[in-house]
Amino acid sequence: MNSSNIQGTGYFASAPIGTEKRARIAPRDLLALTKPRVTTMVLATGGAGAAMAPGAVSNSALALSLIGTVLIVSAANALNMWWERDVDAFMSRTRNRPLPAGRMQPEVALVFGLALAAISVPMLFAVNITVGLLGLVALVTYVAIYTPLKKHTPLALQVGAVPGAIPPLIGWATVTGELDRGGLALFALMFFWQVPHFIAITVFRAEEYARAGLKVHAVARGLEASRTAMIFWTVALLGSTFLPFFFLIAGTRYLLVALISGALFIFLGLRGYAAENAKRWSRGVFAYSIVYLVVLFGAMLADRREVEVVTFGRVPEFHLTDQYNRETTRLHFANHVTVVDFFFTNCQQSCPRLTRIMGDLRGRFSSDPHVQFASISVDPETDTPELLRAYAERSNANAANWAFLTGPSIDVQSVVVQGFKMTMDKGAVGADGIFDVMHGNRFVVIDENGEIRGYYGVDTEAEIQTLEHDIKQISRKIR
Repeated sequence: MNSSNIQGTGYFASAPIGTEKRARIAPRDLLALTKPRVTTMVLATGGAGAAMAPGAVSNSALALSLIGTVLIVSAANALNMWWERDVDAFMSRTRNRPLPAGRMQPEVALVFGLALAAISVPMLFAVNITVGLLGLVALVTYVAIYTPLKKHTPLALQVGAVPGAIPPLIGWATVTGELDRGGLALFALMFFWQVPHFIAITVFRAEEYARAGLKVHAVARGLEASRTAMIFWTVALLGSTFLPFFFLIAGTRYLLVALISGALFIFLGLRGYAAENAKRWSRGVFAYSIVYLVVLFGAMLADRREVEVVTFGRVPEFHLTDQYNRETTRLHFANHVTVVDFFFTNCQQSCPRLTRIMGDLRGRFSSDPHVQFASISVDPETDTPELLRAYAERSNANAANWAFLTGPSIDVQSVVVQGFKMTMDKGAVGADGIFDVMHGNRFVVIDENGEIRGYYGVDTEAEIQTLEHDIKQISRKIR
C-alpha cells in the first residue's frame, strides 16, 4: 500500500476554488484514485506470498483473496487521495490528480473509497478470519494512522511500511490460514525493503515535500542523516532476506541471489557519502530498489524449497470398513495427502491424546480439500463400525474427511504390521477385564500416490509442527 507517491495530509481541505464542480466523472479518474501501479505491485507480492506458502487452497478462495486485496488497497489509496487533496496541489507530480486538478468533487472520492472498503473487507473475511483481519489492519493503519502522521514525524515512514508489508502475508495466510514464521519472514522482507526505497524518494523530492509541509526523512532530518539511515536500513534488509532460507521456504540459490543483490544495495547506499549530486544518487538507489525487489522475489519463487521425496514403501491393497459401514480400500488414499494413526476404542492411555492431536490437525487443514485423515483400529475384534462411530462422536471427530477403520483381524494385521510396519499385539487382560493392545503411537503420512512419506512422533510441539509443515509441502504438489 505504501507507494512512491508519498503525499501530505489533507484532512478536510477542499480542492482549489472554482475547480471542483466538474459535472462528469471520467472512469480514468476513478481508476487514478486506486494508484494502479502501486496496486499492481501489491497484487504481485500477494500472489507471491500465496505461491510460497506450503499447502493448497482452492482456486475460488485464491481468486477471492487476490481480488479482495486489490480492492482493499484501492480503497486505501482512494481515501488517502481524498484526505491529502490539499497537499497534492503543492507538488508537481501530484497536482494533476483528479481532486487537486478539480476534475472530481471530494465527496465522490470519499464515497468511492468507502464503497471499495465495504466490498473488500467481507470478501477477505470470506477467505478466512486471518486474511480478513490482516486486510482490515492494513486499511485502518494506512488511512487513519499513516496518512495524518506524515505532517508530524518522519516515523510515519515506518508506520506506513506495516500496511505495505501485509499483502504477501495475506497471500500466505490465504493458503495456510494462519500467521506462522514463513509468512512473517515475507512480511519482514517487505517491511525493511520499503524504508530505504522511500528514503531515496524523500531525498530527490525534498523540495516538494518541504513546500507541502511534510515531515519526511530528508526534510526533517537532513541529507547526512538520510545517508546514514540508508545504510542502516539496507543492512537490516539484507539480514531479513536470510529468513526465508532459515525458515525453510527458499533454498541456497535464493540465498546466493539475496547476498549478492543485498550487498550491491548496501554498496549503492555507501556511495551516497561520496556523491556530489545527491538527487542523482538517490534516484539511482530508488531505481535499483525496484529491480532488487523483482529479482529477490523471482529468485525466491524459482528456488522454493520443497519436501525431499523420501518414501518408505507403498501402502498395500486392503479392504476395511469405516464407521458408516462403507468399504474402504487403498483407492481411498488416492489424490490426497492422508494422515494415519492407530488406536482402539477401549484405550485409556495414549489413544484419546492421539485422537485430540489428529482433531487439531484436521482443524488446521479444514480449508485444504487435499488433506484427509484415517484412524485404524488395532482391536478389530472389538471395534465394530458402530463402536467406531460412537467413539468419533464422543471425540468430536465425526468429520467427512476423517475415516475410522476396522475389519477382519487378518486384514487389519496385514495393513498395520506388513503395510505400515507398525506394532499391533494384543496382550493380557487387565484388571478391568479389557485386553491391553500394544500399538505404535506415531502418525504416518501417505502421499497422493499411496506412498508412505514419513513417520512422525507427536510427543512435543516441535514434532507436531514438523508433521504439519510436511503435510503442507506434500499437499502443495496436488494443486
